[in-house]
Amino acid sequence: MDNYSKLIKISESEKTSKEQLYELSKHEHYGIRYRVAKNISTPENVLSNLVNDETISVRYEVAKNRNTNLKDLVKLLKDKSSIVVNEAKNNLEERVKKEITTPDTIGIKKIKLITDYF
Repeated sequence: MDNYSKLIKISESEKTSKEQLYELSKHEHYGIRYRVAKNISTPENVLSNLVNDETISVRYEVAKNRNTNLKDLVKLLKDKSSIVVNEAKNNLEERVKKEITTPDTIGIKKIKLITDYF
């Protein structure tokens, strides 16, 4: 197995440490960054670093990832790619639905953040 293949496996693994994911999020090859953005274990601070990635597929996976923070999703609503914008909208809509069905003080603040954007 070559080095790139190893990095692919590491970036896809849910068991990869936050520190490793952070380092991999800065990798020169978009395929590694794409897999970090897609990984459901990638923390929001790492996803925040990928919001401005030059590659559409990386930003798309950031928009899709449930760990992406709300401010970054709102930022992605202004992306130059319509597929990124649509996925950010879908992610926000799902979160609003979830917050409405289980409201709490934090959830209400999150909904306000989203609705203030619109």
